[in-house]
Amino acid sequence: MPTQTDNLWGVILAGGDGKRLREFVRLRFNSDRPKQFCAFHGTRSMLGTTVDRVRRRIPFHRMLVTVNSRHREFVEKDLYGMSEGNIIVQPENKETCPAILLPLLHIQQCDAGAIVSIFPADHFVRQEARFMQLIESAARYVNRHPRELLLVGAEAQYPETDYGWIEPAHAASIEGGFEILHVHNFWEKPSFQKAEQLNRNGGLWNTMVMVGRVSAFLEKFQRLTPELFQSFRPVGESFGFPSEADIIRQVYASLPCLNFSTEILEREVQDLVVLPARGIYWSDWGRGERIEMDLAMMKRDTSKVASRQFV
Repeated sequence: MPTQTDNLWGVILAGGDGKRLREFVRLRFNSDRPKQFCAFHGTRSMLGTTVDRVRRRIPFHRMLVTVNSRHREFVEKDLYGMSEGNIIVQPENKETCPAILLPLLHIQQCDAGAIVSIFPADHFVRQEARFMQLIESAARYVNRHPRELLLVGAEAQYPETDYGWIEPAHAASIEGGFEILHVHNFWEKPSFQKAEQLNRNGGLWNTMVMVGRVSAFLEKFQRLTPELFQSFRPVGESFGFPSEADIIRQVYASLPCLNFSTEILEREVQDLVVLPARGIYWSDWGRGERIEMDLAMMKRDTSKVASRQFV
């Protein structure tokens, strides 16, 4: 029987260059591959783990993965079984605005009424089943509120200045047992003083996991980044034609680097809501010390479970 989330698509962003962790990866793996293609825990890379997490709720045929052309060789194992048409290859990394807009145009062509969930490929989530239940509840909410974009906010643990912060306002709804709040303000990488204030006042970390109708995302791009949106028109018109790859290369050659949080989220909050991921441990593995801390935490937890089994 059809459900309200049968038109839910997933976009996984795996096109970053991994500059901040380059030295950490070299020391650990003797490799220059970006972090999202590394297996820090278990046998699956961060991209592979993200794909497995998303597949709990979204089938392969409604999942797109955005990668950088220079990293195409790294994705074969993680995306085994995925159609070539679902692997969106960017000629180069021009930050998150183009990386999100390109797959959105693909989805619009396939399913103009789609609800889209966006996932970075380099995050660590412990309670994965509950996390994807949260995504399904988010999809039901935006299905009824087609103009709004929903952000997933992680509970802040300290005044981090590397993250975007979401300042929540009053409640908007309860969906599937999850509370959804209006957004009062959005702060991308605030000063330490501001981060301290946000942390004290219940601010949430922006996970960059977002859910919204494809039309709502594209409307934001068209209105807030009109030059970028206009430059992608030839790309959308070339889908499925032999000239598609050449046109994408030409467009990307003249694109500036544009950050989605700065260009879209921080500039306009009236159509934003946030779903706090309460009871879910989330971390952006953007620094080596964060990875080491979380790996040590998992090792301690594994040791505790093992010790209880022999009591």
